[in-house]
Amino acid sequence: MEYLKQIPRPQGYLLRFRGDKLTVTLKVEGSPKGRAVLRTNIGSAGILRQETIEKTERGIVPMEKAWHDLPLKELSPGFFQGEFKLDEVGVYSGKTCFFPENSNEPQWPEGDNFKVKVVSSSTVKNNSIYSVFPRQFGSFREVKRKLDFIMGEMGFNIIQTFLIVPKIGPRIAVAMVETAVFAALAR
Repeated sequence: MEYLKQIPRPQGYLLRFRGDKLTVTLKVEGSPKGRAVLRTNIGSAGILRQETIEKTERGIVPMEKAWHDLPLKELSPGFFQGEFKLDEVGVYSGKTCFFPENSNEPQWPEGDNFKVKVVSSSTVKNNSIYSVFPRQFGSFREVKRKLDFIMGEMGFNIIQTFLIVPKIGPRIAVAMVETAVFAALAR
Protein backbone atom coordinates (compact mmCIF):
# COMPACT_ATOMS: atom_id res chain seq x y z
CA MET A 1 0.00 0.00 0.00
CA GLU A 2 1.42 3.37 -1.01
CA TYR A 3 -0.07 5.15 1.96
CA LEU A 4 2.23 3.20 4.31
CA LYS A 5 5.72 4.68 4.78
CA GLN A 6 8.31 2.63 6.66
CA ILE A 7 11.73 3.55 8.03
CA PRO A 8 14.10 1.78 7.48
CA ARG A 9 12.84 1.76 3.93
CA PRO A 10 11.69 -1.51 2.39
CA GLN A 11 14.53 -3.27 0.55
CA GLY A 12 17.07 -1.29 2.59
CA TYR A 13 20.25 -2.84 3.93
CA LEU A 14 21.66 -1.71 7.27
CA LEU A 15 24.86 -2.48 9.13
CA ARG A 16 24.65 -2.32 12.92
CA PHE A 17 26.73 -3.52 15.85
CA ARG A 18 25.76 -5.93 18.61
CA GLY A 19 24.17 -3.92 21.39
CA ASP A 20 22.86 -1.17 19.08
CA LYS A 21 19.18 -0.29 19.01
CA LEU A 22 17.18 -0.35 15.79
CA THR A 23 14.36 2.17 15.52
CA VAL A 24 11.54 1.24 13.15
CA THR A 25 8.70 3.58 12.22
CA LEU A 26 5.53 3.27 10.19
CA LYS A 27 3.46 6.26 9.05
CA VAL A 28 -0.09 5.47 7.95
CA GLU A 29 -1.56 8.30 5.86
CA GLY A 30 -5.03 9.37 6.86
CA SER A 31 -4.40 8.20 10.44
CA PRO A 32 -6.90 5.31 10.49
CA LYS A 33 -7.38 3.39 13.72
CA GLY A 34 -5.56 0.10 14.08
CA ARG A 35 -2.31 -1.44 15.22
CA ALA A 36 1.13 -1.88 13.67
CA VAL A 37 3.84 -4.52 14.09
CA LEU A 38 7.30 -5.30 12.85
CA ARG A 39 7.25 -8.80 11.36
CA THR A 40 10.85 -9.96 11.71
CA ASN A 41 13.32 -12.67 12.60
CA ILE A 42 15.44 -10.28 14.74
CA GLY A 43 16.36 -11.99 18.00
CA SER A 44 16.06 -15.50 16.59
CA ALA A 45 19.69 -16.31 15.80
CA GLY A 46 19.52 -19.79 17.38
CA ILE A 47 16.48 -20.81 15.33
CA LEU A 48 18.00 -19.40 12.12
CA ARG A 49 21.25 -21.30 12.71
CA GLN A 50 19.37 -24.54 13.41
CA GLU A 51 17.26 -24.17 10.25
CA THR A 52 20.40 -23.49 8.20
CA ILE A 53 22.11 -26.59 9.59
CA GLU A 54 19.04 -28.76 8.95
CA LYS A 55 18.76 -27.48 5.38
CA THR A 56 22.47 -27.92 4.65
CA GLU A 57 23.07 -31.27 6.32
CA ARG A 58 19.68 -32.98 5.96
CA GLY A 59 17.96 -31.16 3.09
CA ILE A 60 15.06 -30.15 5.37
CA VAL A 61 13.19 -27.11 4.06
CA PRO A 62 13.17 -24.34 6.72
CA MET A 63 9.81 -23.80 8.40
CA GLU A 64 10.57 -20.11 8.99
CA LYS A 65 9.96 -20.55 12.73
CA ALA A 66 12.18 -17.56 13.48
CA TRP A 67 9.57 -15.05 12.30
CA HIS A 68 7.45 -13.24 14.86
CA ASP A 69 5.61 -9.94 15.35
CA LEU A 70 6.98 -7.16 17.55
CA PRO A 71 4.41 -4.47 18.38
CA LEU A 72 4.97 -0.85 17.40
CA LYS A 73 3.68 1.84 19.76
CA GLU A 74 1.34 4.49 18.37
CA LEU A 75 3.02 7.81 19.25
CA SER A 76 0.43 9.96 17.48
CA PRO A 77 -2.51 9.14 15.20
CA GLY A 78 -1.16 7.05 12.33
CA PHE A 79 2.48 7.21 13.50
CA PHE A 80 3.92 4.01 15.00
CA GLN A 81 7.42 3.36 16.31
CA GLY A 82 9.41 0.64 18.02
CA GLU A 83 12.97 0.44 19.31
CA PHE A 84 14.61 -2.98 19.38
CA LYS A 85 17.94 -3.96 20.90
CA LEU A 86 20.18 -5.98 18.59
CA ASP A 87 21.70 -8.55 20.92
CA GLU A 88 22.66 -11.29 18.47
CA VAL A 89 25.17 -11.29 15.61
CA GLY A 90 23.62 -12.30 12.28
CA VAL A 91 21.69 -11.12 9.24
CA TYR A 92 18.01 -10.45 9.86
CA SER A 93 15.01 -9.27 7.86
CA GLY A 94 11.88 -7.39 8.71
CA LYS A 95 8.97 -5.35 7.47
CA THR A 96 6.23 -3.40 9.17
CA CYS A 97 2.55 -4.03 8.61
CA PHE A 98 -0.66 -2.33 9.67
CA PHE A 99 -3.83 -4.04 10.86
CA PRO A 100 -6.87 -1.75 10.50
CA GLU A 101 -9.25 -1.79 13.46
CA ASN A 102 -11.48 -4.92 13.48
CA SER A 103 -9.36 -6.65 10.81
CA ASN A 104 -6.82 -9.46 10.90
CA GLU A 105 -5.72 -8.74 7.32
CA PRO A 106 -2.29 -7.02 7.33
CA GLN A 107 -1.53 -4.13 4.99
CA TRP A 108 2.10 -3.88 3.87
CA PRO A 109 4.31 -1.06 2.57
CA GLU A 110 5.44 -1.65 -1.01
CA GLY A 111 8.78 -3.39 -1.52
CA ASP A 112 10.67 -6.31 -0.02
CA ASN A 113 11.88 -6.75 3.55
CA PHE A 114 14.73 -4.61 4.85
CA LYS A 115 17.83 -6.45 6.03
CA VAL A 116 20.04 -5.62 8.96
CA LYS A 117 23.45 -7.18 9.43
CA VAL A 118 24.47 -7.20 13.08
CA VAL A 119 28.20 -7.64 13.58
CA SER A 120 30.25 -8.06 16.73
CA SER A 121 30.94 -4.80 18.53
CA SER A 122 34.63 -5.72 18.44
CA THR A 123 34.53 -4.91 14.69
CA VAL A 124 33.53 -1.28 15.23
CA LYS A 125 37.00 -0.05 14.28
CA ASN A 126 37.03 0.55 10.51
CA ASN A 127 36.80 -2.95 9.15
CA SER A 128 33.32 -3.39 7.71
CA ILE A 129 33.87 -4.34 4.07
CA TYR A 130 31.41 -3.83 1.20
CA SER A 131 32.35 -5.75 -1.94
CA VAL A 132 31.53 -3.99 -5.20
CA PHE A 133 31.33 -5.48 -8.67
CA PRO A 134 31.33 -2.34 -10.86
CA ARG A 135 29.53 -4.10 -13.72
CA GLN A 136 26.48 -4.54 -11.47
CA PHE A 137 26.34 -0.75 -11.12
CA GLY A 138 26.96 -0.17 -14.83
CA SER A 139 30.31 1.56 -14.46
CA PHE A 140 32.96 2.54 -11.96
CA ARG A 141 31.67 6.13 -12.13
CA GLU A 142 28.26 4.91 -10.99
CA VAL A 143 29.92 3.11 -8.04
CA LYS A 144 31.62 6.39 -7.14
CA ARG A 145 28.22 8.16 -7.14
CA LYS A 146 26.88 5.54 -4.71
CA LEU A 147 29.75 5.83 -2.18
CA ASP A 148 27.91 8.29 0.07
CA PHE A 149 25.00 5.85 0.30
CA ILE A 150 27.20 2.77 0.84
CA MET A 151 29.48 4.40 3.38
CA GLY A 152 27.00 6.83 4.95
CA GLU A 153 23.56 5.25 5.09
CA MET A 154 24.65 1.61 4.98
CA GLY A 155 27.57 2.19 7.38
CA PHE A 156 30.40 0.40 5.55
CA ASN A 157 33.83 1.96 5.82
CA ILE A 158 35.92 -0.18 3.45
CA ILE A 159 34.98 -0.62 -0.20
CA GLN A 160 36.49 -3.59 -2.00
CA THR A 161 36.16 -3.64 -5.77
CA PHE A 162 36.52 -6.56 -8.08
CA LEU A 163 37.60 -5.44 -11.50
CA ILE A 164 37.53 -7.79 -14.43
CA VAL A 165 40.30 -6.56 -16.68
CA PRO A 166 41.13 -8.88 -19.56
CA LYS A 167 44.62 -9.21 -21.05
CA ILE A 168 46.64 -7.89 -18.12
CA GLY A 169 48.75 -9.76 -15.63
CA PRO A 170 47.52 -10.59 -12.13
CA ARG A 171 49.94 -8.15 -10.46
CA ILE A 172 48.56 -5.22 -12.41
CA ALA A 173 44.98 -6.26 -11.63
CA VAL A 174 45.78 -6.50 -7.90
CA ALA A 175 47.40 -3.06 -8.01
CA MET A 176 44.28 -1.66 -9.70
CA VAL A 177 42.00 -3.17 -7.03
CA GLU A 178 44.19 -1.84 -4.20
CA THR A 179 44.25 1.60 -5.84
CA ALA A 180 40.45 1.62 -6.13
CA VAL A 181 40.04 0.62 -2.47
CA PHE A 182 42.47 3.25 -1.22
CA ALA A 183 40.91 5.90 -3.46
CA ALA A 184 37.50 5.16 -1.92
CA LEU A 185 38.90 5.36 1.59
CA ALA A 186 40.79 8.57 0.94
CA ARG A 187 37.78 10.51 -0.34
